[in-house]
Amino acid sequence: MEKKCSNCLEIKSLQSYYNKKNGLHGKHAECKNCLCMKNKIWKEKNPEKVKINNENYYEKLNSQYKTSAFRGHAKQIGNTLEGFNRYAQRKMKNLAASLINYGLRCGYIIRKTECEKCGEKGIIEGHHSDYSKPLEVVWVCIECHAKLHTRM
Repeated sequence: MEKKCSNCLEIKSLQSYYNKKNGLHGKHAECKNCLCMKNKIWKEKNPEKVKINNENYYEKLNSQYKTSAFRGHAKQIGNTLEGFNRYAQRKMKNLAASLINYGLRCGYIIRKTECEKCGEKGIIEGHHSDYSKPLEVVWVCIECHAKLHTRM
């Protein structure tokens, strides 16, 4: 299905229009390109309004973040030794995974084609038994990897 843009008067597919509930076919009257150009021109003409709108938006975003349940929970756990240990462990885990991925991409590390535990071929994943030694990895299948994590 196609629609004619009210600004540039070109006939374009409906994918070229932003959604709008009360618009014809549920779309804006103007195509995406025309709306973007219109917004760009408005922003250039009204920099002070753009600045105010941005400040209001970020202020609203910050107030929601500070009052959310997640933020409160993070404050309760973050100031304890347990919270710090969890944070540090998560950072070590992410760093170890990143180093393995980097090594694979660069060719320093070669992924094995079969599981070191059961010998099955297929999707093989790297398992760290100790995150402080990020390059020491056991190559295991998905099932064996799940078993290794449930033992911990």
